[in-house]
Amino acid sequence: RQVNAYRLPSRPAAALIAMPIRRISPELIDEVCGSVTPTLSVLNLSHNEIATVENLDRLAALTRLDLSHNRITRLTGLESLSRLSFLSLTSNRLRAVTGLEHLRLLEVLLLGDNQLGSVACLRALSWL
Repeated sequence: RQVNAYRLPSRPAAALIAMPIRRISPELIDEVCGSVTPTLSVLNLSHNEIATVENLDRLAALTRLDLSHNRITRLTGLESLSRLSFLSLTSNRLRAVTGLEHLRLLEVLLLGDNQLGSVACLRALSWL
């Protein structure tokens, strides 16, 4: 199953405008993933205003996660996503890449358009 997440405000249909997600709260996971949460394999949270990756621990079945075009500055909150094979972090505000060593099934890591000072930290991901 795949979910593309964005939030629609509580307004009449004529005034619907997509609102960016600013925080990945447990309530948001329930709202966008609903009953498929335990088996969800693809989640697209791109083009939002997310600054911190958090509350994804219930999504252990994820194999693809798109967090591109957000405001992420540090990589945290991915510890329980050991099945990830695809991770997009393009167009964020990352200065370093750490904390991905446990993602042993990762095959694709997209980091373009960030503020990375060095890619030396990627040496720990020798299987990529």
